[in-house]
Amino acid sequence: MAIALLSAYCAPIEHDTETLESILKGRQTLTQSTSYYLGRTATNADAYSLRLMSEGIGVDYTISSNVIVDNTYSGSGYIISIDSLFAGPSDALAFPVGTFDIKESISRIYVVVLHGGSSASAAEKIQVVEGTVTVAQSGDKYTVAIDATNINGSELEVSYTGSIEVAPATIYANEPLAVSTQNFEIEEIAFESNNVDVDRDSQVDLSLSTLTLTGAKTRIVIDEIVGLPYMIGAEPKRPEAGTYNLTEWTYEDSSFTPGEIYNGQLTGSYAWLLSNPETPSFSEMWYFTEAQMVVSETNGVYSIQI
Repeated sequence: MAIALLSAYCAPIEHDTETLESILKGRQTLTQSTSYYLGRTATNADAYSLRLMSEGIGVDYTISSNVIVDNTYSGSGYIISIDSLFAGPSDALAFPVGTFDIKESISRIYVVVLHGGSSASAAEKIQVVEGTVTVAQSGDKYTVAIDATNINGSELEVSYTGSIEVAPATIYANEPLAVSTQNFEIEEIAFESNNVDVDRDSQVDLSLSTLTLTGAKTRIVIDEIVGLPYMIGAEPKRPEAGTYNLTEWTYEDSSFTPGEIYNGQLTGSYAWLLSNPETPSFSEMWYFTEAQMVVSETNGVYSIQI
């Protein structure tokens, strides 16, 4: 299967050697990685993207109606961005090891320089034109060593040690998310339920519900809450009392599903702090990987704790 490489070409900015060296001289250690499997080429090679980021760099998506429409970087530092690295066919979701010549096995590699964040298309880029990228693996840790020359003739020697998790291209977003403590003020509750035939035997198995809690600038979504089927016209208006735990799409009783970005859309359970509701920011969204919801009613007081 031939593939279309999922990257937009941006002309490199040619910095003078002194400027580039001053950028990299005080660089932070590369501490983050993201990688996507792009598919198999017509020449029977597997293609991967790889992005290595320094401390404090994040990826901030702009999302409209739960669909990703653009991405920007947040923070200051630098990124080593490989649009596509080609290797012999193997396990598609395991990053390949070996020494890769930049001219022969890599399509476009840049140093991306950030000063307080920038859109992906407008960030400063210095193209790397020759050299090698060497990838070694020990257990679940990778070491990536880059020994190369930039377009302006300056030398580039950087390395990264840590995990590299490969995700399918355009399906999952596995970018680092912000870590912080937030208080959410809730004003409205919405609850929607649908009966579902999970095993497709023409018999309803269970109901899946979505609880949405909203405020002026906040939103919390608890998605695919598993409950009992209901009679036609008797759709529940709110979650039943009980304890609900997040599970990995196993649809157990009294459970709900984690959050993720799948096929460019935000799905599952998440919390969102909407500082600007007109242009919601990914950096203010936290999708749940561990969570519990307790619903109770005592003396006529209905309570939801998440």
